Amino acid sequence: QDAMLRGNWWEVFNDPELNALEEQLNINNENLKLYFQNYMAARAQIAEARAQYWPTVTAAPTWNRSKSSGTLSNSSQANPGKISTLWNTPIDVSWTPDFWGKIRNEVHESQYASQVSAADLEVEKLTEQASLAEYYFEIRGQDMLQQLLNDTVAAEQKSLDYNQAQYDTGVGDYISVAEAKTTLEAAQSSAINVGLLRAQYEHAIAMLLGKIPTDFSIPVKPMVYTPPAIPTGVPSQLVERRPDIAAAERTLAEANAVIGIGYGAFFPPVTIS
Repeated sequence: QDAMLRGNWWEVFNDPELNALEEQLNINNENLKLYFQNYMAARAQIAEARAQYWPTVTAAPTWNRSKSSGTLSNSSQANPGKISTLWNTPIDVSWTPDFWGKIRNEVHESQYASQVSAADLEVEKLTEQASLAEYYFEIRGQDMLQQLLNDTVAAEQKSLDYNQAQYDTGVGDYISVAEAKTTLEAAQSSAINVGLLRAQYEHAIAMLLGKIPTDFSIPVKPMVYTPPAIPTGVPSQLVERRPDIAAAERTLAEANAVIGIGYGAFFPPVTIS
């Protein structure tokens, strides 16, 4: 059941921005383009294998034109020579009937290989879509964390200012100032690291969408998402929808077809020309 429609599963999160990014991914992702071209090449192999069922017709027409050398007659009149044209249109027809099933198994091999390629395309599509959703929610989490750390930095700055004022008036001690300064610098360092990590996730999404990272940005939106609940009692039939399992099953079928081709090699080919 791997060919069943899965729908836009990311819409369960009800995030319009994520929906828009996923639509761009399905169109512009370079890996998906590569896997799609591999699938089209595998389909072309099926047509090439099926062509062996029919006779092969070859033609090699040739055309030649010649002129004999001229002569001079007794009456001193020149003979310009004779022009001759030769056409040759040979046609060869040959046919190898599939008595032993060799060609049939070659067709089956190509068909299964095409199905493996189609399953690989679906695996790559799910992988890229899941990666995009993961990076997107990481960015939203980093935005929320950045907001918390910015508030922490502001609070630690006020604490440092307070302890500095206490020390300047002779009420407090310098140890409190040093501790407040150390705490502030640690909070500032954490805030900077969050920004760097967010940029990495943002660049990763740009690569998934086939865009230049320096020209791509996602607006800051601190949010906390509650993931949708996974229903209990998921039926085992869902495993049949996994494209990676389908690819493994068809790889086995492809190997069986190769065995059939090997058996056909035991018998002599019969060609009718």
